[in-house]
Amino acid sequence: MKENGHRVLITDDEESLRFVLREILSREGCQVDEAEDGREAVDKALANGYDLYLLDMKMPRLSGLDALREIRAA
Repeated sequence: MKENGHRVLITDDEESLRFVLREILSREGCQVDEAEDGREAVDKALANGYDLYLLDMKMPRLSGLDALREIRAA
């Protein structure tokens, strides 16, 4: 499928959920990146910027809500 130009960051500590989301979004033409926890998500967001963030609420190191707060503050 042709890329739609949307950049998405999937953040979840469950690899199987990241896989499912990556497959769905990739089929829709999104450019997908992944992070295993909130801290990694913040680092990637600050380095790359994305159109959409899918964040798990409960993750090790930094929760999805805390990660979102840091991303928005930057």
